[in-house]
Amino acid sequence: MADHGSSERRACRRIGVNRSAWQYEPLRGQDDGVRARMAIPQEPSQRLPLDVEVGLAGRGAASGSGF
Repeated sequence: MADHGSSERRACRRIGVNRSAWQYEPLRGQDDGVRARMAIPQEPSQRLPLDVEVGLAGRGAASGSGF
């Protein structure tokens, strides 16, 4: 933008981009430990039952949902 003598504000307006989106810088790297732990497979005993994982607990035929 500086090469063309235009301000960032005018350039973003011209191409239809929100300035905050143009200036966004991801904070990647602060959660590397969490990502590493998520990549490790867990034993079945450490996982939640399937109906809890997908949010189906309490939605059986007895709940009266009609499905």
